[in-house]
Amino acid sequence: MSNSISTAIRKCLLAGIAKQAGVEALIIELDAARAGMYVHGVQAAIAAKGDGQAFTAVCDKLRDDFRANLRGIAVKFNCDVAKDKQGNPKADADGNPVYKVPSSLASMASHIKSAFEFGIDFGTKAKPSSFGAIRDAVQVARAEKQAATASPEDKLRAELRDTLADIATGLDTLDAKALKVVAKMLQAVGESIAKAA
Repeated sequence: MSNSISTAIRKCLLAGIAKQAGVEALIIELDAARAGMYVHGVQAAIAAKGDGQAFTAVCDKLRDDFRANLRGIAVKFNCDVAKDKQGNPKADADGNPVYKVPSSLASMASHIKSAFEFGIDFGTKAKPSSFGAIRDAVQVARAEKQAATASPEDKLRAELRDTLADIATGLDTLDAKALKVVAKMLQAVGESIAKAA
């Protein structure tokens, strides 16, 4: 992977995060910012010039940079310090705070990575595909791939993965009551999985 491709991918992703930063109190602006992350995510995929591994590597590095607040990136984009299960601030082995990764970055990267895996067309820089069209194409490609060999349970698992990705994207828009409902539901699912293991 060339430095110019890595730089182009990273620049697009940071531009998307910049669109998201600082708008937590304004839901309308936050929704527009999320859309900006997805638009810039598609542009980053185009900048990768067909190299899904390069895209993923840059996204992984960017997530690591946010967690470690490398060169102040997490503070610059208003990321909160992550919390452990007891609600205490997380710290790395050296005692430095660990920051949350912007949720829109994680969600977008997951969808774009799948699009690379299925060979979905991102369009061109002048005429990029919409994120929604890319996500729909991934769902169609996944369904087609699984149709011949997948059991009904496997098909349901794939649908649930997509639903969970959408839930992750929408968490910031939920109020306290809705968050508690989602948390209880997911906790019950986690307990069922633990019992089945």
